[in-house]
Amino acid sequence: MMRRTIVGIDPGTTAAIAVLDLAGNVLHVASFRVHDPAKIISEIIAVGKPIIIGCDRKDPPEAVAWFSRKLGCKLIAPPHDLGREEKKRLVREKTGNVHEFDALSAARFSHDHFRRLFMKIDRVLEMKEKEYLRDEVKEFLLKNEEINIDEALRLLEPREKIILHKQRRERKKDGFLELRTELAVQEERLRLLQSENKALLQRLDAPVAFKKKGRDLILREKEERIITLGKRVSSRERSLAEKEREILEWQGFIEGIGSRWIVVPRFKDLSSDSLNGRIRKDAEIIFVDAPDVMGARSLGYLSEVRIIISPSVPRDQDRFIFVQAKMLRVMEKGSFVLVRRDELDREVRAKDIFSKVLREYQEERTK
Repeated sequence: MMRRTIVGIDPGTTAAIAVLDLAGNVLHVASFRVHDPAKIISEIIAVGKPIIIGCDRKDPPEAVAWFSRKLGCKLIAPPHDLGREEKKRLVREKTGNVHEFDALSAARFSHDHFRRLFMKIDRVLEMKEKEYLRDEVKEFLLKNEEINIDEALRLLEPREKIILHKQRRERKKDGFLELRTELAVQEERLRLLQSENKALLQRLDAPVAFKKKGRDLILREKEERIITLGKRVSSRERSLAEKEREILEWQGFIEGIGSRWIVVPRFKDLSSDSLNGRIRKDAEIIFVDAPDVMGARSLGYLSEVRIIISPSVPRDQDRFIFVQAKMLRVMEKGSFVLVRRDELDREVRAKDIFSKVLREYQEERTK
């Protein structure tokens, strides 16, 4: 009797199959650059008799359903499309390509789906000392779900196998009877093999219809790929338009640099983390969003800075000339800003005059 197998199929222009035995061991993995259903079926049945076919998609492709019908197998699909991480947990072996990887993950999922049932059948048959029927019982129960294991045994076990099993267990010495019984069992196996081969040949009697379905499937896949590529092109066009807009903004920013505008570096705050590695040693003017935040080592980076432009002016900061940003026309661009030179000079002069008047007033009061 041929061993029963589980087959995972990844259809497409490059198809792949993965064949397991009912214990989950990998028997065969292969991929096909030319979609030839007869060759694929031939390779599947050369390994064993398939009883389960699986795929990695929630909605099985038509090609997988076709193989299931032709081979008379139970079709298994996951409750959702298997993701890459799920497949990695299912497949530990190395595969030749992604198609073989997907086929093997489908076969593993199908085996795991029936693992508990298969283990229960193995335990019962071991207790009854009928392990030689495990594949036949599993196949029978998959096709007849309403029948239990004991009923399957009564229906499957031929009289010749019962006689042979009892003779071996009781160690009878009648060699002629044992040979005659063995012959009967082998004849039964030959008859079943011939029946299975005939059924498989009958299922392959419509290659033309399949070729048409295969062409339709390939056309559908190409249409889906064209739609996907179209979406990618649209996304790239949107991204390109965004880049062009940014380029135009930078052009306007650069054109604004001239005798009337000053480029000023911009900082988040006056902490060492913000200034370290970014501020030039000869920088005299900077723009700071939050000047209240200052680190203990910040003054070392600000040794040449004279003017700080910011949205707000902190208290008790007489080391620098602070100019409020709202008093100037400011063009912001990332880590830089443009400010009008004449407006900045006006504000700095006003600050200088105010500072001078304040000093004179304080000196007058101290006399």
